[in-house]
Amino acid sequence: MGVFAYCDAETGATVFHVIPDSSVEYEPSVIYSETDSSASGETIQSDDLPGYFFLHHGRPQSSSENVAKWYPSDNIRRYVVRYLTSNSIFGGNYVGPVKEMLTPIEGRQRQVLELGTRTGTWTQAMAAEFPHVHFRSVDVIPMLPHVPISNVTFEVYDFTERLLLEDESQDVVFLNIILEVVKDYRAIVREAYRVLRPGGLIHINDHNPHCWDPEDITKPAQQTCPQAYRICTIIRQCLSTMGIDPDTCDKLPQWLAPGSEVWDQDQRGFASIHSDIRVYPFYPHDGYTCMRYIDARIAPFLRNLAVSSMRDVLGLLKDFGLGEKEADKLIGDSMEEMQQPDKCGAVLYHVIPNPESEYEPSAIETDSTISQTTIQSDDLPGYFVLHHGRPQPAGDNNVRWYPSDNIRRCIVRYFVGVSIFGGNYVGPVKETLSPVSGRLRQVLELGTRTGTWVQAMAEEFPDVHFRSLDVIPMMPHVPCHNVTFEVYDFTNELLLEDQSQDAVFLNLILEVVRNYRAIIREVYRVFRPGGLIYINDHNPHCWDPEDITKPSQRANPHGYRICNIMRKSISSMGIDPDTCDKLPLWLAPGSDLWSGGEGGFKDIKSDIRTYPFYPHDGHACMNLIDSRIAPLLRNLALSSMQDMSGLLKDFGLTDHEGEQLITDSIEGMKHPESCALLEVYCIYGLKL
Repeated sequence: MGVFAYCDAETGATVFHVIPDSSVEYEPSVIYSETDSSASGETIQSDDLPGYFFLHHGRPQSSSENVAKWYPSDNIRRYVVRYLTSNSIFGGNYVGPVKEMLTPIEGRQRQVLELGTRTGTWTQAMAAEFPHVHFRSVDVIPMLPHVPISNVTFEVYDFTERLLLEDESQDVVFLNIILEVVKDYRAIVREAYRVLRPGGLIHINDHNPHCWDPEDITKPAQQTCPQAYRICTIIRQCLSTMGIDPDTCDKLPQWLAPGSEVWDQDQRGFASIHSDIRVYPFYPHDGYTCMRYIDARIAPFLRNLAVSSMRDVLGLLKDFGLGEKEADKLIGDSMEEMQQPDKCGAVLYHVIPNPESEYEPSAIETDSTISQTTIQSDDLPGYFVLHHGRPQPAGDNNVRWYPSDNIRRCIVRYFVGVSIFGGNYVGPVKETLSPVSGRLRQVLELGTRTGTWVQAMAEEFPDVHFRSLDVIPMMPHVPCHNVTFEVYDFTNELLLEDQSQDAVFLNLILEVVRNYRAIIREVYRVFRPGGLIYINDHNPHCWDPEDITKPSQRANPHGYRICNIMRKSISSMGIDPDTCDKLPLWLAPGSDLWSGGEGGFKDIKSDIRTYPFYPHDGHACMNLIDSRIAPLLRNLALSSMQDMSGLLKDFGLTDHEGEQLITDSIEGMKHPESCALLEVYCIYGLKL
């Protein structure tokens, strides 16, 4: 069992996040270091904390016998992407009379229960929309560490046995995709009824594992996509053997009704039951009729979700009796099939109850950005320190800029970067990573974060070995045969041999390291001659959209002030805020970076892309981007602003002053006349 500590210097409290033991069944490691680094590169082992996980076919699953073993719990990206797609498909975080049920009431606080926390993204968004409501979110495993929020309580226990709540204590209960978790759905519905106040609302968001013909959604897609249909059939048979009804969503309206066999003698059921079913393509194809079901902007996310979901059913296929090769082939054939437009399949999403809500569709945007679940203990060292209530790296050499708990912001930023640059890289990457006789190409990434970039690269280059380093274990990673994840303080030294790497990617490490120049020297040491250095980073500055050479002081004064504070703050940490502009000079032969004048890179190129910080539909700033990522950029702008709170406090602003400045900046950037532009850099060159 891996345990990561968050040490709060202000309160003396220590909070721990637990991840599964990664000592068996698969290589490479999930999140622990495979190096000899002692203090910062080790996973802490403990036998005193309860074991929430066990490895099943090499992937973590809940250790409870009452919990279904379906999708593994380590694919954080898939859960975040699924939230974003569902939010778009239903036009928000809920349908039906939720707003009416959560209106303030005199004399007490509204109480809401969510079952199925996962990454906590949904709960955080709801808590931001309804700040007067107390949310309690329960899951059977601690999937991610979360940040404490005033109106959210996160709990981890086996709620499939019983809800640890008093009778008639909740105003609303949300069941979010728990078909993947519970074996006895009917028992959970009875428990939800028990804890609901009279007149309380039950809101269920779930899906039946099935794929349908897009031309006639009453027919299974047996002819349209036979491979995917076979996988769905296997899933349904496996669930049935676990005691799960694979058609639960179709039966729920009848189960919920008064007089159904679900209810105990003293339970009367629900009234005004509605079922809102949305259809969407499993793998949408641009330009084809399947796109009519969705907002085109989420097509890339649905494709990503389809691929990751297919891969994550491998364990279920093995449980069904397929051998490793047979299961891999079936998944491979299904993925190849679904990428053909004439092999499209449709999926149904169910929400109960009423779809007639006044809620305005928010696409993918929300002001909520963070999430939290933890286990308490007293005596283990950790990678983190709580700084202004948010986890930051504990290492003295590491920067405390953006908190390390905002998983969604990191994933959204990855998708934005891919769109802005047209992929995971620019420049001579393919040429550098082409196969070479007699050995395996070696690539190093500094700045793992969520691991999204390195996993995409590992898929594109399956014959290359990737080693990804970070100073903190932000989250567990899905195992991949050609990726090694390590966690240690690489700002001191890279624990690699000289001339061992063909390419090194530095991904947004300005937010991590104080001495960028020292990192470049270390990177140079581990390069083979002719190796590629590739830097993706940004300068903290915002620019006037009318003249990109001028700061945005006129157009966006509040945002400009925050950027100014940011630049001064990181300067006080020893970071040059104009690093990206200076990097081409530093990398060049003969610069003062190289000891004795020996060293450097050739063929140095700097590719700078400009994009709006908060794009406005219908305005000139949209010309700089693919319009499909506008909602993501707006989401990223909001979460980045909110994550600046700690830095503003370090600068000397009070809590109130910092919050007011962030609020004014967010309010200002939503006006088209207050538009500001940002720059992101890709800089690369070859070792002499």
